[in-house]
Amino acid sequence: MAGSLSLRRRVRVAAKRVTSPARVALDRLFDWYLNVDTLSHVGATVDKTKYADQSMYESAAWLHIYLIMRSLRVGATHSVIDYGCGSGRILCAARRAGVRRLIGVEVNNELAELCRRNLQNLRGPDSSFDLKQIDVSEFCPEWASHAFLFNPFGPDTLELVIRRLEEMAHRERSEVLVVYIHPVHRGTIELRDGWRKLTTLRWRLFLHPTVVYSYSGRESSVE
Repeated sequence: MAGSLSLRRRVRVAAKRVTSPARVALDRLFDWYLNVDTLSHVGATVDKTKYADQSMYESAAWLHIYLIMRSLRVGATHSVIDYGCGSGRILCAARRAGVRRLIGVEVNNELAELCRRNLQNLRGPDSSFDLKQIDVSEFCPEWASHAFLFNPFGPDTLELVIRRLEEMAHRERSEVLVVYIHPVHRGTIELRDGWRKLTTLRWRLFLHPTVVYSYSGRESSVE
């Protein structure tokens, strides 16, 4: 059994080594086609946040993001927040999917400006976007149907973000979905009352799963 698990780990490591250059090449092709630059700051150090639990900047592959958007049928009737939006891949993909209201939150000035340029230069349908160059601890969402995260911070910041999404859902009497890619701190969400895990999205080509959670503020009120 131990030998079998060791073999599986070796296979996963080998697969990552083989597919990573191909993924980067595909991401470069996406960047060229969409007239954006989302690769130049990968691995950048992110400015310290209130709880000092920020992660090194990374992004899901373009194809991975498109598969997620398609699986969740994200479209024109939705509003998307991307926490730790970086260079803006998720926001660009949401705009390409027809989303008309986009909100990005990014503490790093260089990444925020890059995201802004990418949304301005992106080929595809036009839509409004609001880019907040602030620590997420300072951000209180007005309304969103989907909140995206690619492991941007630790459990302390995540708990604050989730609590404010709950408050938003109750205030607006609406439902919000949290789309958590590479869900390292999923327990922070799953231990809170009212959240339901809708699905886990996995594709063999990508190492990280995506867990989708739902919270409804239509019935009860915040304590």
